[in-house]
Amino acid sequence: MDPGSNGLRRCLRPGLGPRCLALAVLFLLGMPGGSLAQSSMGPQFALSLSPCPSALEYGPGLEFEQTFDAVLTTTDNVDSLDGAQGWSISLSATNLEVVGITTRGTVAAKITDDPPGLMDDGFNKTELATPLDGQDEHPCAEGNGAVSAVVLSFVKPVTLPPEGDALIARVTVKGLAPADVGSTTAVSLFYVDGCRGAG
Repeated sequence: MDPGSNGLRRCLRPGLGPRCLALAVLFLLGMPGGSLAQSSMGPQFALSLSPCPSALEYGPGLEFEQTFDAVLTTTDNVDSLDGAQGWSISLSATNLEVVGITTRGTVAAKITDDPPGLMDDGFNKTELATPLDGQDEHPCAEGNGAVSAVVLSFVKPVTLPPEGDALIARVTVKGLAPADVGSTTAVSLFYVDGCRGAG
């Protein structure tokens, strides 16, 4: 890092490679013909954020925005040709403000969107979080977070592929680089259970 610049750390978990990984804290709807209960014998699910460099440099005192991809990865799904049909996630941040979330341009977009997604007569409630009354210690207590609940279809057998990565949302955060040259601020964007939206 250039000693004359500001480094702003924004990695969820440094040292886990090119993407920040998290154990799945999401609700997954069953696949046609089977259960999605996560066990050592069944499909495994993980959430990650991309990109995830260990540091980001900005000029002193500059306000910035950065968008991250929320990715759902399915592995060990050897008994089914189908993947997840729905999911629900929530995210929050430390020393960053979550200012936007969208499923546009992801698998959760409608089949009529440009570019098209997989949703066909399904459900999508993707929005910023609202404050949580009486939960002062929760990361989303003041509404700094986002939620996304998706069902790809209620009437058709629409699912994710049985294995691999799926881009399920894009989250935008806003921050402020430290005012002093050479100083750093630790920040994080992370999946967390319990955030709520307005709906």
